[in-house]
Amino acid sequence: MQSQTVNNRLVLTLRNLILTIRGGITHHTEEVTNDVYQHFKDDTGQTIDEVVKSTVNQRFKQDREDAQQASLSAQVSAKASQQNVDAMTVLLDSFVKFMLLIGIELELKW
Repeated sequence: MQSQTVNNRLVLTLRNLILTIRGGITHHTEEVTNDVYQHFKDDTGQTIDEVVKSTVNQRFKQDREDAQQASLSAQVSAKASQQNVDAMTVLLDSFVKFMLLIGIELELKW
């Protein structure tokens, strides 16, 4: 008898579920969105817009600082390279002068 009651309730529940599914299950996303938005604001003390703007601004600031650091590094590298080229030029010039001097002395000795 008890299982008959359970089965009757189950049939009624399934019938109602089938009718609901046929009619379409709907929900109100605007209410859910507003609730999530409000809970977020209550939990963080900021709106979602404020958090997004703050995060984007921080990222832009970090990217700008990274770019400035890269620029400074490039300038330091360029200066070091120029100094190396200048040193090599002086060394090569000294070598050429030395070779000319040896050439002149050899010419004089012959």
